[in-house]
Amino acid sequence: LESLRRRMQDEQQVLEAETMSREAEEACLNVCRRHLHEFLQETPDGTYEDWLRSLHPENDYEGKLLEGFSELDHRFFVKESD
Repeated sequence: LESLRRRMQDEQQVLEAETMSREAEEACLNVCRRHLHEFLQETPDGTYEDWLRSLHPENDYEGKLLEGFSELDHRFFVKESD
């Protein structure tokens, strides 16, 4: 009986963790959507790269690696990346 109760508690914890994960992901996507909407209103001719630099300035390596070298984190361009 104790084993069954522990297993049920474990399953409940997994469900709660999955729910929290989904909620956090949705909240993050909402922040990105709002930022994109505001960015496009302020910069209608902005590019994807411009938006990424605005959203994630910590991932902009503009001139920090080599003079004149510009690169954003490559994961922003990988289709399977979330």
